[in-house]
Amino acid sequence: MRVFVVLLLGCAAAMVYAGPAAKHRVDLDKPGAIEALKRENPEHFRRVSGILTLATEMPCHTDNFANVIRARFDAEEAKCGVLLQTSDPAKRRLSFVLGETNYVSVVKMKQTERLVPAK
Repeated sequence: MRVFVVLLLGCAAAMVYAGPAAKHRVDLDKPGAIEALKRENPEHFRRVSGILTLATEMPCHTDNFANVIRARFDAEEAKCGVLLQTSDPAKRRLSFVLGETNYVSVVKMKQTERLVPAK
């Protein structure tokens, strides 16, 4: 019985520590998603636009990027996909949370970020 209580308390503490999970998911690449965001939530639209612009100016797969968007736009859980789409320019899948909404988009990488062939 004690083990059960300890496990239950541990799970409850982990959920409190993790904070609230995003309740909504918005794929910004879907047709009309940006326009709907602009119309329905102008404040999130302003912040999302800034984050997407920043993602084209600095590498989104770094800890520095996550720190900058947390400080500038109050965005949490910034993650940039490990897989690099081999287009020109290369692209990655970016996700971040604003309030209770998880936003996802494919972003172009900086032109200076190029794959270097293995020797």
